[in-house]
Amino acid sequence: MYEKLEIDFAGRKLSLETGRLARQAHGSVLATYGDTVVLATAVSQYESRPNMDFLPLTVDYVEKTFAAGKIPGGFFKREGRASEKEVLTSRLIDRSMRPLFPKGYDCETQVIVTVLSADRDNDPDMLSLIAASAALLISDIPHKGPVASVRMGRVDGKIVVNPTHTELEGSDVSLVVAANPESIMMLEGGAQIVDEETILEALFAAHEAMQPIFAMQEELRRRAGKPKREFAVKERDAVLLAAVEKSIGDGNREGSCHQGQEGARRGALRGQRQGRDGALRQLSRPRQGNYRRLRPPRAHAGSDGDPRRRQANRRSQVHRHPQCKRRRAGPPAHPWLRRVHARRDPGARDRHARHVLR
Repeated sequence: MYEKLEIDFAGRKLSLETGRLARQAHGSVLATYGDTVVLATAVSQYESRPNMDFLPLTVDYVEKTFAAGKIPGGFFKREGRASEKEVLTSRLIDRSMRPLFPKGYDCETQVIVTVLSADRDNDPDMLSLIAASAALLISDIPHKGPVASVRMGRVDGKIVVNPTHTELEGSDVSLVVAANPESIMMLEGGAQIVDEETILEALFAAHEAMQPIFAMQEELRRRAGKPKREFAVKERDAVLLAAVEKSIGDGNREGSCHQGQEGARRGALRGQRQGRDGALRQLSRPRQGNYRRLRPPRAHAGSDGDPRRRQANRRSQVHRHPQCKRRRAGPPAHPWLRRVHARRDPGARDRHARHVLR
């Protein structure tokens, strides 16, 4: 089902549309702000992997060179690894979206944002977070959205919402604010020696400016949204929890939470760690009788572990006599070979005897 919504936001057109691209994804939104266009897709597995105790969320923000009207030339015909801008934008989206997933949801989830077109005025990073939130909102993936983000600046003493690149050059404040309808979720940015009242004014103005974006995403979910899927929360290991609780005790837990002194708090935390490690070692210790003592392998005849072979090797080791100019071997270990060796070199026996006596 194709749906498109459009509003006027900060003097430019902001539109969200779905059902046009990436229809096989669980949720896909094509967002446009000015001449900047991004495509956000959200996909999640229906079953979690075993022994998974966290949310395996992957967020990738990808900038294509064709978005700026360029094609890589020379030896490299395609884009290389992710740039610093792409990595930081991916982390920005991840920090804003991850806390809103329900507790216990551990299915592998991917959110991919691709920049299809970029102009010289509107940065696609703020638009990417809005598109990712809308993609999760209309999908069947459980998520407590919507989420919106804006960039705040101050030009000529006035707070500006989503300033252009030209306006940011003369701005002494640059804040990236991400929030849901109730509160601010994430804050990032900097300023050039401004007072706290200016920062607070920018934060309140940012949250107030996001209200039309929240309403826009809710309307898109009402038109093209899917019912959220059901998932089962994994039960914790009762034996392990009981062992940890018994080892830690209520005294250390209350001391670590309510004592005001830093030294007492560190001591309580150290006691908790020691008790936890002891409980885990006790549970992971193997039972008696399940293993046997490992013995060294027996030396078979002809190997280096055989005493006869070691003695023969010592006898036949190459040595250098002080009066010899070239390396000579000692007499062979076998008596018959010794006689043959003496006949071939009559002086070898005498030289070897003198060398041993010295």
